[in-house]
Parts: sequence; structure tokens; C-alpha cells
Amino acid sequence: MDIRSLDELHPQEVEALVARNREAFREVLPQVQEIVAQVRAEGDEALRRFTRAFDGVDLLALEAPGLRHRGRGPPEGPAESRRPH
Repeated sequence: MDIRSLDELHPQEVEALVARNREAFREVLPQVQEIVAQVRAEGDEALRRFTRAFDGVDLLALEAPGLRHRGRGPPEGPAESRRPH
């Protein structure tokens, strides 16, 4: 694989990369919008369903432990999504 920095590329090469990414973005945008809409509407249940579908993992709890290290506690939400401390 040839790895180069953008500032090493000719402007036409940069434009070709940007155009390729634009097309890929257009292709996946409808699916992403549908996933976001379902997560907004269904919350944790949708997150569990998509995690199972995309990652093959069944989540028992939805928690972001990293937030605690930045001086914040766990997000408030349904009791089932939080583990006892």
C-alpha cells in the first residue's frame, strides 16, 4: 500500500479522492439516516438490535465507562442500561 500525505499529492489527485468519498457518502447516507431515526425513536433497544446485526454482539448493558474518567458520571437512562456501582 502506498501511503502519502495530502500535501504530497497533485491537486487533481486530491480532487479524485474527494470525489470518490462524495460518491461513497451518497451511497450510504440513506441507510445511516434510517439507523439514526430508529435509534432516536427506539433508544437502547435499537442500539442493541444494530449491535447484534452489525457486530454480532448481544449487549447486556449500555454504558460509557470512559465518561467517568473525565469527571462525569454515567448517563441517566433506563435502570436496565446501568450497572450498579
